[in-house]
Amino acid sequence: MPVPGLTGVRMVAGGHEHTIALLGDNTVRSWGANSSGQIGNGTTTAAPPRSPRSPP
Repeated sequence: MPVPGLTGVRMVAGGHEHTIALLGDNTVRSWGANSSGQIGNGTTTAAPPRSPRSPP
């Protein structure tokens, strides 16, 4: 399923209720459920795919 505004995707990984995409510029975007902090935005609030994260 396409995600509006998300381009240059190299890889995608999906969890139970969250998704992580590695982009061509080596940033990561993550979105979805976040009850255990699994999308890495420093909260436990669900999030849309907009904040890039650098891989560790």
